[in-house]
Amino acid sequence: MSEFIANLRQMASNDRSDVLERLITDSLNLLFELEAVVSTIAMTNATQFEIDDNRIDLDAAEFVDDEVRVPLWFHADGEHEEVQYFFGNQIAGRAIARIDDDGMVTYEIVDVDLVDPTFL
Repeated sequence: MSEFIANLRQMASNDRSDVLERLITDSLNLLFELEAVVSTIAMTNATQFEIDDNRIDLDAAEFVDDEVRVPLWFHADGEHEEVQYFFGNQIAGRAIARIDDDGMVTYEIVDVDLVDPTFL
């Protein structure tokens, strides 16, 4: 049985923050596998989306049972295909990173929307 969460609880705050930030940053592309994100991207005529900005709220991390939950905000940018109508090429949203006792990260989407291209 892994003791990843128990070890995290015992770490100094700065060390714990460093570990959590690294795990989340390294796994952000998993957001593109979630139905809410896929559906939002499908409303655009853009492809090749990449996370280009994020804010991880490490101060709001909370331990719940055998996992730690960390809220975050993300922004992704895609490539507009010139032969298509322009419906936007940016999305933004909020999610909860859930890190289990094996150190595996999964995501739960809070909300995700197109960034209105009229404000660009």
